[in-house]
Amino acid sequence: MLLLLGVARVWFRHDEPWTLSLTGRQLWVAFAKSVLINTETFDAIIRLLQEEDSMMYKDCCCEHQQWRHLLPPCFSVRTSSQEMTNKYA
Repeated sequence: MLLLLGVARVWFRHDEPWTLSLTGRQLWVAFAKSVLINTETFDAIIRLLQEEDSMMYKDCCCEHQQWRHLLPPCFSVRTSSQEMTNKYA
């Protein structure tokens, strides 16, 4: 029973620039199963990296602009699907 509750609850939630949340089951499937990581999970990984970058710059009192700006994977999925829609419209 406890295992089921842990898998059903939200383990990752990030609200900016849009809300993204992943349950324990989604994370388990992505990292414990032999499947491709989906776009939503990879978006979460990118957000964690961006968050770490921001904290690193803040913690070391770095006055320089942040040099790494990662685009979330959903950017290419949305752009590609919009191109396909426009191509066949």
